[in-house]
Amino acid sequence: MLELRLAWRNVWRNPRRTALTVAATVFAVVLVVFAVAMAAGTHEKMIEDGVRVSSGHVQISGPGYLEKRSLEQFVRADAALLDRIDATEGVLGAAPRVVSFGLLSQGPATRGVVVTGVDPAREGRVSTLPERVREGRFVSAGPTREIVLASRLAKILRADLGDEVLLYSMAYSLETAYELFTVVGILKLPEAEMDRSLAVLSLASAQEFFAYGDRVSEIAVLADGADRVEGLALALTRVVDGQPAEVHTWQEAMPELEQMIVLDDAGMYLSLIHI
Repeated sequence: MLELRLAWRNVWRNPRRTALTVAATVFAVVLVVFAVAMAAGTHEKMIEDGVRVSSGHVQISGPGYLEKRSLEQFVRADAALLDRIDATEGVLGAAPRVVSFGLLSQGPATRGVVVTGVDPAREGRVSTLPERVREGRFVSAGPTREIVLASRLAKILRADLGDEVLLYSMAYSLETAYELFTVVGILKLPEAEMDRSLAVLSLASAQEFFAYGDRVSEIAVLADGADRVEGLALALTRVVDGQPAEVHTWQEAMPELEQMIVLDDAGMYLSLIHI
């Protein structure tokens, strides 16, 4: 008690010094809380953009797909499997995709692209791709010979709505695949490299172009909360049991994003230590 009385008297011995000390402490605490909150909000936005444009919270793919990213790694996404995924607790939506690489040409311009075949009826439940169309419209269902280009890719190719572009690639059967597609939409993406390379087809068009049958490269699954990803991945592992498939969380599907967030957090905490 004696120590407390002495401390209290010392606090009020110099009120100006005490006020400055309290103000500095409060300012530092507010600054730290603000910085941590800003970082958390930024990271949540980065994760949301990543899962809603790319992998989903959980990704179901063929064995070895994350390492090789080729048509040789696939899952068969029949209606029964998609229904079981949709019925799993915590799932907001599931979207099958065919993902491969090719060359896209318009006149003298040629560009290497990531070709993504999506189911227009399901893609909007998982990703924001349909919402990101800035000109024209999204692809229609079925083998329609329609293509949607990312905005920077369209500028590189000097392609506009209604233009025909030639897509050239290698089919699953190892035969040369090439076809003319009509540009029906141009979309704007938040990540620059993706905005320079993404070309979207309908799922049926991609499966026909790559002679892929009912195969898909991945099934992107959106969870009803980022905190449920681990439990959902475990549940989906049981759902796909019986066929060759792997289930990955977004951290495994997009390790570069997780590493960026970890490094950003480390730099922030180092900076805050010096406050």
